[in-house]
Amino acid sequence: MPNQIRVGAGNGATVAYLAIGSVLSGAYFVLPAGPDLQHVLYQAIGVSAAAAIWIGNARYRPGPAWTAMLLGTLLWVSGDAFWNAYRWVTGREAPFPSGADVFYLVAYLPLLLAIVLLVRGGRPRTSDLVDASIVGLAAGLVVWFAAIAPSAAAHQSSGLATAVTVIYPTMDYLLLIGVVQLAFVGGLRNTALRWVTAAFATVLVTDIIYARMRVDASFTAASYVNIGYFAFYVLLGAAALSPSVREAVATPKTRYGRLTLPRLALLTAALLSTPATVGFNAATRASDLRALALIGALIALLVLLRLALLFVERDDLDTQRRTAQLALTQMAYQDGLTLLANRRALYEAMGEAIASDEGATALLFIDLDGFKRVNDEQGHLAGDVVLREAAARLRRTVRAEDLVARHGGDEFVVLLRRLPAEQATELAEQTADRVSSALVDPITTHGATFSISCSIGIALHPRDGASPDELIRSADERMYQRKRAA
Repeated sequence: MPNQIRVGAGNGATVAYLAIGSVLSGAYFVLPAGPDLQHVLYQAIGVSAAAAIWIGNARYRPGPAWTAMLLGTLLWVSGDAFWNAYRWVTGREAPFPSGADVFYLVAYLPLLLAIVLLVRGGRPRTSDLVDASIVGLAAGLVVWFAAIAPSAAAHQSSGLATAVTVIYPTMDYLLLIGVVQLAFVGGLRNTALRWVTAAFATVLVTDIIYARMRVDASFTAASYVNIGYFAFYVLLGAAALSPSVREAVATPKTRYGRLTLPRLALLTAALLSTPATVGFNAATRASDLRALALIGALIALLVLLRLALLFVERDDLDTQRRTAQLALTQMAYQDGLTLLANRRALYEAMGEAIASDEGATALLFIDLDGFKRVNDEQGHLAGDVVLREAAARLRRTVRAEDLVARHGGDEFVVLLRRLPAEQATELAEQTADRVSSALVDPITTHGATFSISCSIGIALHPRDGASPDELIRSADERMYQRKRAA
């Protein structure tokens, strides 16, 4: 009950934070306020996200990934603060690039580290990493032609501006690869990781739109593109406040990455990305075509690797299935203590031997004399040692084609198969003598030495029975006759 209360309270905090963040985000665009109040609201949303992550870290202690997430968020908020402070002090917008961009770009490093820690903490499967690389390469085409190339062309007059403009979408691309891996590894099964994935996916798309707007000179401080940045802050804060952040590691459910329908759709889109990019960019330069050809070749190679992994995983699964089936078969036909054949295996083997015309069949029914004394004096653990030792001696005594089985308790059966018909009785008696000699040697266990013997009854098919039950019953009766006569 206490755990349920804590989880409920945590979920309530998440819902409350989402509501507050949504209200502040809406107020930014709806309230008839001047730019100063808008900047205050923008800053407040970022600060609230950092505060939410700090509270979540203190409450749930989710690990180093979320410490890195907090650091990255604080740096991003510091960039916002620099940008706002510059405007308030100078009365004009901060130039591009400015000190704010230093904070924004440095913030990528801990955020990337956080994603890496979340992915690596879940021990990603090779197939997931390959799938993420395929989708990441394809997405790289979109990032390049939608953001990097146009931004670089628009700022050719300033080397620093060009470099900063290109670094932004490049860092976004690295984040994209990490987020795709996070989703593929299995992070979408965790509530907090779903919020994280949504947050980074939103800011990645927003950054691409922002880059295009800067190229077109259409960006303003109150632009609706800021909705994406607000969503990033709010979703990240909600993730940190969710109780599921304790287990926010992308852990796969199985060893293998199944090719589900959504995953197949993503991989298909990745394969089509190169020709689609060429089609949508009719004026593609020769240098761009070479880059497209290289990326297309890499995607094709990764797809081939993915197919190879499918075959390897299938073979591995087939091997595991066969191993499991063998283990189940052994459990069904093997005695767990002595590892001899059990009664079920014995009766099936007897039926096959009786139905066969490959020689005669004989049966030795063996009962250990003095075994009860071992159990009474030393306990059942010592008795188990004696039974295992007796089983090992029986296996060493009989032929390879004979079957040794534990019938139950301290009773064993040796099935002698494919005996020469004219020598069946003699060979059965000789085997019984060897068994008696093998079992009479003392057995030491738990610091005590025991001398046990055995009583053996012999039955031959068809003289003493035509079915497994009749042969067992006949050999059992003769064993008791010998025990009483001893």
